[in-house]
Amino acid sequence: MTDKNILYIGYYYKNDVIEQRNSAPYISQAGMNKMNFLRKVFEAAGYHTYIFSNAWTSSRSFRKYKGFWSKEDPDVYYSGIFGAPVFNALSCIHSGKRFIREFMKTHTLDYVVFYNMRWETSSLARYIQKKYKVPIILEYEDGLEIDQNNSRIKRNFYANLEQKVKNRINGAILVNSMLREKFVCPSMVSRGGTIQQEGSMPCPPENEPKKFLFASTLDDQRGLTVLLEAMEHLKADCKLLITGRGELEDKLKEVKDERIEYLGYLSYEDYCKVLKDADVCICAQRAKASFGQVSFPSKIFEYMSAHKLVITSDVADASEYLKDVALVYTEDDPKRLAACMQEAIDIYDDKERHDYYERQIEACIRENSVEETAKTFQDFVAEMDTL
Repeated sequence: MTDKNILYIGYYYKNDVIEQRNSAPYISQAGMNKMNFLRKVFEAAGYHTYIFSNAWTSSRSFRKYKGFWSKEDPDVYYSGIFGAPVFNALSCIHSGKRFIREFMKTHTLDYVVFYNMRWETSSLARYIQKKYKVPIILEYEDGLEIDQNNSRIKRNFYANLEQKVKNRINGAILVNSMLREKFVCPSMVSRGGTIQQEGSMPCPPENEPKKFLFASTLDDQRGLTVLLEAMEHLKADCKLLITGRGELEDKLKEVKDERIEYLGYLSYEDYCKVLKDADVCICAQRAKASFGQVSFPSKIFEYMSAHKLVITSDVADASEYLKDVALVYTEDDPKRLAACMQEAIDIYDDKERHDYYERQIEACIRENSVEETAKTFQDFVAEMDTL
């Protein structure tokens, strides 16, 4: 085992804690996938990775849980927590400080990576930085201070927190290149990661309706309304499969278009089966929403890993980064999305264009692999260590 160590502070769940705390509603599968990917990156870069997980429970359960090492993953420690408003976070912070005091008696740390600018993750990272002089790295995933799914009070809280913390971090792993303007410290960009899978881009029969997949939170910010309007403009015979949950679920159930099938909220295993059967995957996250400038849909790389043709909005830096790999539409325009959907159908009916996109997807998979991202991470921490 390497003698170089990273502590990753975030939200990580195995079945042992999910069953204990009824945590399933608080799990972000996309976030878990990104965390698993970066964990592999750190290992490939030569660092053993420990995880301190703020394993969430209902803030209305009013139950207290002790922290414990996972029985399913010996490098994961779950925070203690008390399920009550505000005390959820406070108890995680308290548990984290108690954990790190014991942990540092027998371990050393080269870096702490903390997930997003949240109170409970940033507070523990800053505590370790001040007490043990360990450099801390922010993994910036979403702009919590402008996410419309958060209340105004929470957005203001996160905005103030970011101002206090961002000038104290030693480095940042950013979800898109546009965020570099926010931080003066060394940084690297990791929009998402690819895991090489067997297979190739689908070759459905020419006369068979193509299958589109939209898997996301069902709200306007993630572009569901844009997609449904696009289907009104698209006249082609196709199938649109939708999975997820959110505030627009009832509206989706009222749609009469027989080409649209709502599958409900699927387990990750069932979702992977649907993904395997799809021809084209759609990311319709609204680019014009302020949230779109401080995030990036990492699911795109999950789709690429599965060798799928992707249609995406020009969210964040997608237009520049994916211009030769995916079909990118602009202006959150339903008609332009519909045109991309028709173009995707046409690509499958044109072997030369199909093979071109297959090669581009394979190149994207290699570029965003664990091995290549590990090289970027090594260069990033080398720069950070010179300051």
